[in-house]
Amino acid sequence: MNGKLACVFVAAALVLASCQGYEKGIEVICQGPISCAECANVDPSMRMPLMARAIEDNLSNGKATDLFGAMAAMSPAERAAKLAAEAKAAGLASCPLADYIRQEMAE
Repeated sequence: MNGKLACVFVAAALVLASCQGYEKGIEVICQGPISCAECANVDPSMRMPLMARAIEDNLSNGKATDLFGAMAAMSPAERAAKLAAEAKAAGLASCPLADYIRQEMAE
C-alpha cells in the first residue's frame, strides 16, 4: 500500500471514530455526573455549570446537542423525565443525570 492510500485510510478511520450516534450522545449526557471529574470537589452551586461544560465538550451528535440545549428551558422535573425517557429509548439501563436532577429537587 502506498503512503497516500494509507493516509486516506487513516483519515477515514479518524472521521468514522469521531462520528457519534444519537444513542451515544444520550449516554454522554446521562453520564455527566459520573464523567465530570471537576465536579467532585466543588461548591454544589458550581456542579451543574461544570457538568454542563464537560457534557458539551464530549457531545458531538447534533440531535443530542439540540436536546441538551433545549433542556435549559425545561423545569427540573421536565428535564429529569425527558432524560429518563430518552435514555430508555436509547437502550440505556439508567440515566445518572436524571437521577441527580431528581435528587437535587428533593433537597
